[in-house]
Amino acid sequence: MLVIPAIDIKGGKCVRLRQGCLGQATEYGNDPVAMAIQWASLGAHRLHIVDLDGAFSGGPVNKAIIEQICRSVSTIPIQVGGGIRTFQSIEDYIKMGVSQVVLGTSILEDPTLFKQVCGNFPGKIMAALDTKNGEVASKGWVETSGEKMEDVVSRMVSSGVKAIIFTDIQKDGMLSGPNIRSIKNLLKKTGVPIIASGGISTLADVEALLALDQRNLFGMIIGKALYDGLIELPFLLRFIRERANVIQTDNPLS
Repeated sequence: MLVIPAIDIKGGKCVRLRQGCLGQATEYGNDPVAMAIQWASLGAHRLHIVDLDGAFSGGPVNKAIIEQICRSVSTIPIQVGGGIRTFQSIEDYIKMGVSQVVLGTSILEDPTLFKQVCGNFPGKIMAALDTKNGEVASKGWVETSGEKMEDVVSRMVSSGVKAIIFTDIQKDGMLSGPNIRSIKNLLKKTGVPIIASGGISTLADVEALLALDQRNLFGMIIGKALYDGLIELPFLLRFIRERANVIQTDNPLS
């Protein structure tokens, strides 16, 4: 199982939000590229980059910074999300070296595009399954679609997506532990790789994830806990290596 540090970019800086609220942002540095290099040097096998400005505006904003990250840490896979809602934007990111593009809002608003890009870029598309009170959210998490998680997951899988990132919005940035029940249910319903996100902050949280079906629990995204020093990345990597039943250090989506 991979530990995937998150780098959320807003106004050219590294930030973390609480439950996706722009008004509750904490800054953790003004150089996302340097942050990416740091996580890579500490042993990260993959990075999760989010263009927060893009997520809220509806189109890529921090593309130049993300391109610099791709050049600076070219030895590890990078997945990128946030405001990516057109074929051209997806193609641009893949051409610049992004390993996987993460789509969320476009899955709900343009399922035809989603199916098209899954076919055109096999292994390059991840789906963001962001939920709040059981409903799937979109547009930077400011809107709920009214659709249930099960229905959206079915469309994701049938379209050919190669991985699903599950986030419980109410857990994100709160350091209150992941939504184990929903992650467990998701693992039962689909055979595609799942990445858990939101609320992971202690070794007990990590152990709870390791206790789930690791055959398709591909990894965990961690943000605030790493930035606040609650968990140190090298120690966490060793901790997982010692306990995981299935150890994944390569990118199965390449």
